[in-house]
Order: sequence, then C-alpha cells, then structure tokens
Amino acid sequence: MTFSLNKKSSVVGIYFVLGIFLSLGFEPYNIPLVSIISIGIFFLLNDYLYLNYNKNYFLYFLTGMSFGFAFFFSSMYWVTNSIFVYPELFYFTPIPLFGLPLILCIFYGVMQLFNFLFWSKNISRILYFAIFWTFFEIIRGSFFGGLPWNVIAYSWTWSISIMQSLSIFGIYGLCFSTCIISACFFSAYNNKKYFLSIIISFFIFILIFIYGHLRIINYEDTFYDSKEIRLVSSNFDQNIKWSNESINKILNLGSKDKISIFPETSIGFTKDIPLNWIAGTVRKENEKFYNSMQYSDKFYDKEKLVPFTEFLPFENFFRLIDIFDLIPRNFFSNGENNNFFDNNFLPLICYEGIFPLQTLSKITDDTLVIVNISNDAWFGNFAGPLQHLANVRYRSIETGLPMIRSTNKGYSVLINPIGQITESIPRNDLNFIEFKIPNRLDETIYSKFKDWPIIIFIAFLLIILYIFRDKNLKESSKNE
Repeated sequence: MTFSLNKKSSVVGIYFVLGIFLSLGFEPYNIPLVSIISIGIFFLLNDYLYLNYNKNYFLYFLTGMSFGFAFFFSSMYWVTNSIFVYPELFYFTPIPLFGLPLILCIFYGVMQLFNFLFWSKNISRILYFAIFWTFFEIIRGSFFGGLPWNVIAYSWTWSISIMQSLSIFGIYGLCFSTCIISACFFSAYNNKKYFLSIIISFFIFILIFIYGHLRIINYEDTFYDSKEIRLVSSNFDQNIKWSNESINKILNLGSKDKISIFPETSIGFTKDIPLNWIAGTVRKENEKFYNSMQYSDKFYDKEKLVPFTEFLPFENFFRLIDIFDLIPRNFFSNGENNNFFDNNFLPLICYEGIFPLQTLSKITDDTLVIVNISNDAWFGNFAGPLQHLANVRYRSIETGLPMIRSTNKGYSVLINPIGQITESIPRNDLNFIEFKIPNRLDETIYSKFKDWPIIIFIAFLLIILYIFRDKNLKESSKNE
C-alpha cells in the first residue's frame, strides 16, 4: 500500500498538535496529568508509525522535530520579551522566537530515530521509549552548557507528593518514571495482553505518591533561631532599574539589624553596603563585567549565564557575518573558581537555579539555605517568571535545603525543604517580609549520589535489552 504526502503530513501535524497540548501541563496552565496523557498518545502514535511507515526514518525524524518545535514554541515563547528590552534589536526577534525551538526540537528528532531503530511489537519498546526520552532530556540539560528548562519532570508541580520523589532520583528519575507510567498505561489500548502493564503503571504511580505523602506528613517545621532574614522584592522595569530613584527605594527596604536579601543586579554597580546585606550587583575586574552577589566586600560571580541577554552564543559567528556591531556589548563573563562569602548560604543567581548539579556542587556541611536572586523583568508578564519559580522549587526537594528567593518583577518567596512555599510577597510588589530560616533536612539520596543511579540504571537496561533483542524479536514473530 502506498501513502500520499498528505497522509504523511497529517501524521506530522498530529505530533505538532500534541506538542502544543503537552505545554498545557506546565506553568502557567499546570493542568494535572497532561504530561501522562501526552506522552501516552506519543507512544501510541509511534506504534502507528511503526506499523504503517516501517523504516521511513526521515518521517520519524520529522515527527520528533514537529513535536519538539511545537512544545518549545508554545511553552517558551516568552523568551522573546527579552529582545524587546532593547527596541533597536526588534529585527532579532525570530532568533529566540523560532531559533530556540528549532535548536531544541533537534533532540526530539534524534530521539525518534533512536526509538525506531529499536522499536518492536513486544513490551521491550516501553523500556526503550522511556530510556531514550530520559537520555535525550539529560543530553539537552548538558549540551553546550545545557538548557534543562521544562524537562518533563516539571509538569508535576501540581502534586507536591509526586515531587518528593526528587529527593531520591531527581528530575531525570521522575522523567523516566513518567514515561514508564504513560507507556505502560497506553500500551494496553489496543492489545489486551498488555493489561498487566496498566497494573504496573498504577503500582509505580501509587508507590511514588505514598512515598511523597509520608515524607510530607512526617515533616515538621523547625527553625534556625540565630539567623533572621528580611526578604526584599522589587518592581522596576528594566530601563529604570538602575536609576538613582529606584536604587534608593530598594535600599531603604533593607534592615540594619537583620540579614537583608535583595534581587539580582538590584543595586547596580558595586557599592558599600551594610555587612549583613546580600545584594545583586555588577562588578568590574580586569575589563570584564560580572553578574554578582555581594556580601559586604565579598562576591559570588554568576557561573551559568543566560544566552542572548547575558552572553552571545556563537559570538565568533556573529563577528564573521559582520553584525556584531549591531548588538549591545554589555555582556557578562562567567564566574570561575568562586568561593562564596559564607558557607551557610548557597548562592544561585537567576538561571543557575534550573541546574540541579550546579546546586549540588556548592553544598557543604555548613550550608543552611539556598539563596536564589533573580531579575525576571526581562520576561514581562508572561509565563517565564512562573515557570522559573516552579523549576527552582525542585532544588529544595532534591537537596533537603530551604530556599530564599528574592526577585525583581518575579516571585519572591521562602520555600521549605520539601518544596512548599511558606512565605511570599505578591508579584510586582516593592516590599519586604521577615522570617526565620527553616532547618535543613538530612542529606537526601539524590544529594549523595546525584544523577549517577538513573544514568547507570538506564545504561544497564540498554545493555540487557540489547543482549536479548534478537531473542525478543524472534518471540514476537512467533506470536504474530
């Protein structure tokens, strides 16, 4: 049987619609179980492709690209707002609006190629499916500095109980579990012999939920009495943030008696501040500029910079095509060999909060709390600030550390060690709140072993599956 281009394009279009649907599982929509349904339908569509378009690898690649582009376009469109901060850069709008999704969707395209290299009619395809989805999420989070934004695990912010599993196996373990649950459940849609897989999916889900529920009910709020904090939030547009009036307004909210925490780059360039203040600043050293966190005369320099707003990716390329002069050059340099000013505080500036290993690498026995400062004015009133908050909440659960988050035009909150927001300032409010720091929990399993268990586990599964692949294929042929 032959198929028309129209039918093939329809299949690609269905994957595109599915990518948009998946975005509804993330902030600001955060619709429960959308990720389970989306991934499950994705799995069923792959079954359809395998049966009807066998070894059409170009089509497989296109379906992954279509799905990925739609997902990232619909969930990360707000990045474009950072361009509008500089009106003269309006003509660069297509780069973040279309370029970013086009780059990120490649991971899903290649993922589909791997899926169909190993796809079959037996149950092993469920494991391959979960393995490759998780593997390419890991690669996406580390390739060229990584962008682990809206990893599938972040679609669980509606369930604080499910989120507790992060303390065991982190975001990639939750990604793998989500894929297994989805694929197991939907595999029985048109094949009753896989009914057992539905039971397996429910068992995994209930097991994760019970663990999380028990962790929550056994948690007790206790506080580190000797450190009282004043959390400051601001509401300044990017173009007036560093005016003398704005800086004076925010500095007047600090306390001489309490540790006061201010948003990212809130006080402009380095200046004398009270010894007990932690403030976002910009410092210059050896003709380089650094996005920094200042504590008295000590500094932590941001290590993970935001593409296009803080540094220019592929700068040599832009120089080569002779348009570099059109781009503002107030880019930052990466902080290196940072020794933070106080081991009690773990510093994360803005974008750094979405990198689990970035957080884990800074933890010491003396660490009491994560301090995350951010300037979300870049992204306006779109979904970016809410997604940012959702992402950084995961760091507290992974580490068992509370988090203090101070933002400009974002969400300034206190997050306890199990990821609950216990204190907050309304968004877009120039204000402050005061509280004591919750005590940290004991070292989590994830803090101790990081991502190695899930990496080793999926590698082991791949080896076992590959060894028995020929045997499974033969058994599958006999059952047809």
